[in-house]
Amino acid sequence: MISLTSTFGPMMTLVFDAYTDEQRYYFPGAPFIVGAALMGVAVTIYAVTVRRYYSVPN
Repeated sequence: MISLTSTFGPMMTLVFDAYTDEQRYYFPGAPFIVGAALMGVAVTIYAVTVRRYYSVPN
């Protein structure tokens, strides 16, 4: 888990740096959009896992 956070942590910094530069696009909320997308992926993986392994037979 630490290796995943070590991978995505600097990515968020790079996203923030890329979208707050005056010469390029200016969108300081970009890290929050990326964070929401990553949260959506995590919830999807969780839902698939729970449905697959913890389903109640009829």
